[in-house]
Amino acid sequence: MRHLEHEIINGEGNDVPSPRVDTETARQQFTAQQHDEAAATAQPQPARARQTVQQHDEAATAQPQHTDQLAVPQPPVSEPIQSHNSSHGSLNNDEMGPGFREKYPSAICKYCGMSYKCGAKKNGTSVLWAHISRCRKYPFNTPKDSKQSLLSFKSAKEPSGGTSGLTYHKFDAGSIRKALSFMVIVDELPFKFVEGIGFRHFCGVIEPRFNVPSRITVAKDCFETYLTEKRKLKNVLKRCNSRVSLTTDTWTSIQQINYMCLTVHFIDNNWKLHKRILNFCPISSHKGDDIGKEIEKCLLDWGLENVMCITVDNASSNDTAIGYMRRKINGWKTGVLKGRFLHMRCVAHIVNLVVSDGLKTVNESVQRVRHAVRFIKQSPARLQRFKKCVLDEKINTKKGLCLDVPTRWNSTYLMLNAAIELQDAFERYSGEDPHYVVDLNERDGKGSPDSDDWNNVRRLSEFLQAFYDLTLHVSGSLYVSLNLFFHELVSVAVLMKDLVSSDDVDMCLMACRMKEKYEKYWGDPEKINLLIFIAVVLDPRYKLDYVEWMITEIYDPIVASKLVDNVKVALNALYEEYRVSSGNDVNREEVSSSKDGKTPLSPKHKKIEVLKSKYKKHKCERDGDAKIELDKYLEEDTAEDIDEFDILSWWKFNCSRFPTVGRIARDVLVVPVSTVASESAFSTRGRVLDQFRSSLTPRVVEGLVCAQNWLRASPFPSIEECLEEVELLEEELEEACGTPVSRLKQVVDAMAVEMHAGLASEGGSKLKMLLTFVDKLPIGSEKGIYYALDLGGTNFRVLRVQLGGRRSGIVRQDVERKPIPEHLMTSSSEDLFDFIATSLKEFFDQENDKDSDISPAPRRELGFTFSFPVKQTSVSSGILMKWTKGFSIQDMVGNDVCEFLHQAMSRQGLDMHIAALVNDTVGTLALGHYNDEDTVAAVIIGTGTNACYFERADAIIKSQGFPTSSGGMVVNMEWGNFWSSHLPRTSYDIELDAESPNPNDQGFEKMISGMYLGEIVRRVILRMSKESDVFGPISSNLCKAFILRTPLMSTMHEDESPELEVVARILDEVLGISDVPLKVRKLVVNICDVVTRRAARLAAAGIVGILKKIGRDGSGAVASSRAKGPSSSNRLRRTVVAVEGGLYSNYRMFREYLNDAVAEILGEELAPYVILKDRLSISWPLFLKLNIL
Repeated sequence: MRHLEHEIINGEGNDVPSPRVDTETARQQFTAQQHDEAAATAQPQPARARQTVQQHDEAATAQPQHTDQLAVPQPPVSEPIQSHNSSHGSLNNDEMGPGFREKYPSAICKYCGMSYKCGAKKNGTSVLWAHISRCRKYPFNTPKDSKQSLLSFKSAKEPSGGTSGLTYHKFDAGSIRKALSFMVIVDELPFKFVEGIGFRHFCGVIEPRFNVPSRITVAKDCFETYLTEKRKLKNVLKRCNSRVSLTTDTWTSIQQINYMCLTVHFIDNNWKLHKRILNFCPISSHKGDDIGKEIEKCLLDWGLENVMCITVDNASSNDTAIGYMRRKINGWKTGVLKGRFLHMRCVAHIVNLVVSDGLKTVNESVQRVRHAVRFIKQSPARLQRFKKCVLDEKINTKKGLCLDVPTRWNSTYLMLNAAIELQDAFERYSGEDPHYVVDLNERDGKGSPDSDDWNNVRRLSEFLQAFYDLTLHVSGSLYVSLNLFFHELVSVAVLMKDLVSSDDVDMCLMACRMKEKYEKYWGDPEKINLLIFIAVVLDPRYKLDYVEWMITEIYDPIVASKLVDNVKVALNALYEEYRVSSGNDVNREEVSSSKDGKTPLSPKHKKIEVLKSKYKKHKCERDGDAKIELDKYLEEDTAEDIDEFDILSWWKFNCSRFPTVGRIARDVLVVPVSTVASESAFSTRGRVLDQFRSSLTPRVVEGLVCAQNWLRASPFPSIEECLEEVELLEEELEEACGTPVSRLKQVVDAMAVEMHAGLASEGGSKLKMLLTFVDKLPIGSEKGIYYALDLGGTNFRVLRVQLGGRRSGIVRQDVERKPIPEHLMTSSSEDLFDFIATSLKEFFDQENDKDSDISPAPRRELGFTFSFPVKQTSVSSGILMKWTKGFSIQDMVGNDVCEFLHQAMSRQGLDMHIAALVNDTVGTLALGHYNDEDTVAAVIIGTGTNACYFERADAIIKSQGFPTSSGGMVVNMEWGNFWSSHLPRTSYDIELDAESPNPNDQGFEKMISGMYLGEIVRRVILRMSKESDVFGPISSNLCKAFILRTPLMSTMHEDESPELEVVARILDEVLGISDVPLKVRKLVVNICDVVTRRAARLAAAGIVGILKKIGRDGSGAVASSRAKGPSSSNRLRRTVVAVEGGLYSNYRMFREYLNDAVAEILGEELAPYVILKDRLSISWPLFLKLNIL
């Protein structure tokens, strides 16, 4: 029973010891009031209730409370109710207050105002407890399984940078604790802050259900936040495919602990510049070897080896540290040109040394101005009088007087810059304060500043401003600074050159001293880091000519010539190293291709493949196929030099044109020229480690400093944010690939019209509509043994089939497949057909040994299936029009392909006769008609695609006069070349067509065939990788055309595992995309679905287009003027289309989309009468029986 009281007094609803109920619980929840019997159920009286609260507050103030009691005030109870059970005492009027009538008491819920009887004997407390458990306004009531959230408005000043708007809220103690640790880290609060009375009171008011943790728990939460953010940063760095640069500096705390701050700078895969503190760790000493070893330890902990440059100050110990790191990085074999550019000296420190050395000769004018400023700032009264002088002189400036630190030149510049604008106020003040001139005359400057002094300090200020601006520009860490420094360097060098020859003795002397220090660091071509110049070359606004010209302007001719040569040599060496390294990236070439029937390469074959790759590169370089990429970039016109120019954005959109130079730019431009990023962790210009943080252990200090830096920095795009970016591209793809029925019917009409045009005349249409001279089709009664040779791609097949007539059908068939070596696809006709004829001879030589029961004919008849564009001159001869599918044997184009095969067979001693020349599509039609006489057309959808159908002779206008025994002929459409403006073409299709060996040709095939579907998906993923970081770094494999074959794409599309493990494996092994989240895998599956659905539905439209042409679509045929329209009986006539090819047979989703689309286009009435048949088991040899020679 006590637990409810405990909840209300302490405000900690999480600690409920027992569900026991009694009257005392109800007394804490309700305010008792006196009621007579007639008004037992009346509403409570507000005045009496207010009096009750007042009496309770007065009583409560007299009792000391624990700090936790402030979370929720003690409930008001002026007339307590006690139970009359055996464990409690009886009620009495003294306890209840004056006028209390024990017989008919009632209680009012102090949260919602509901009234209940609470007689000790008659009513008890069960009703009160039941109400408390369901009271909507009772703050501790949280439904156990409730998933409802409260709507609220998000602040516009969210830490994440989000905008204000409507959001939802649900109590989550874990989220509150994370937010609390975020506040402690970011706002640098002490851990004991959470135990303060005011903070606990605030938490109790804003969220009574939250139990404020102790400082120990908060410390653990903060460290857990550090570990979580570290894992996130590690993952980002792991996925980043560029080199990183480092800055480091050291510092000693008030505990005399030496700390080293190591900061990483990198450009992510979306070409955004980032800086993060990696470590803030103690080191044993400031010696160079110790610093180097600690840097090495940190890099190994973070898994970073690809380091481009390390920026340090000019301490001699840092030279030793860089030397140590150069040896280690070269040992890791990750250095660039053996660490040639590893050491970058901090420009800000060098500028400080140069200017400080020059100001040692500061003239008396500066001293007089300094004394004048000191005199006024020494007294508040003087300062107030000076401000009045400023107002009287009507000087409109926000600058105030500031006294410099003589050892810090920048403070001297700021003092002079402010004093110059207030010159008139100084002169007015000298007339109003008589002590001003007297006091200054007694100082070292000997008097107050006069007009000559002001002129002198004005010239000095203008000179120092060049160095001050340089320091500001190069100290930025959120923008690229390396390419900016060269321009500042030129400006300073020209300024010093002018002052050296100046008539002003003081300025000349100061410029000489500064130039001497300047030459020490930036005057020796062998000592200066050449990345300073290479970064400007990689700026498309300037390039190499600009750098050469500027160097000759600021250096002596001999030094300038040597420096220009060094820059050119370094640039070419850098390019060559990056070019070679990108060519040797073969880690992901060994892909699993079980769907393609390939086995993994053995170590010997792997080496052979590498050598082949190197040979191809050597051949390309030897033949001079293209100018090197670096020259292309340098010779291209420079970009417009505008203030808003973003060099990283330029490279983001142009790195695809200059991939190697883009990689160099990404690694070079990230190099910082200042160590300000590391110094800001503990310098006076940044956040200083105070006594509180210095009193913590070094491990906790590191966690707080690093976590604060990571949390304050702009967050890396989360997977959800990256998905939002690519979802726009996905929506564009879906819209561009849209194939509604209305568009498909337009494609149907266009296909039918193009077929008619192609039949009317040669060249009248994109469709070739080739005559096959096949004027009849098998009907299933054929008998005998037939042979066929199929050459249609990277493999060829030899087939022997025994037919037994209508009842027996196919008695037996034997097939032998052989791959065609890649070199034969581009060699000569003799080499190719000798290889085929040799394989034929081996097949027939084994025939008698294997099949003693079959007696082959004395002279075999061979059907030749040749699946390339051929213009047939007879049923057994045809002229090759062009090669496709990777073949390129030029001596065959324009010649009879059957003659080449016949000559090769003669050379092998084969006595065979080529009875028929057909392509695979015509063979499929024959087989379909053999099995089902209602077959009217055939379609092949595999690596390539084509279609044929049986056309009436009178509709083939261009073949008038050709006699046919059946009144028709099979027409080979070559529909891969079909094109219409109604086809949904995307930017990916346009790019693919432009980069193909046959641009503006085979447009339909490039949208629906298995040769190209996987490549389209790869191009979509590549573009998404360039637009967003959702796929991580762009791997070399992802940039390789046709590496994602359609069988692999179909495997990803049809992956039904819960976590899409197959998708993850293929992305990793084939495209080099690893660690892909589930949401991204689902995105890939959807991309495959969009591309496949478009291809299947367009193929379906093509099929219906054929049916429309021959009058089998229910709407009538598109025929010549002499052709009669289809009879009404044809509208519902059973129609079969034979479909073959791996894409249709093996790709379930493609097949389902195609079948559904055919039904959609035809409509419910006609669709049942159109049947698509596949897996016909044999094809080509049936023509042998039909063509009696």
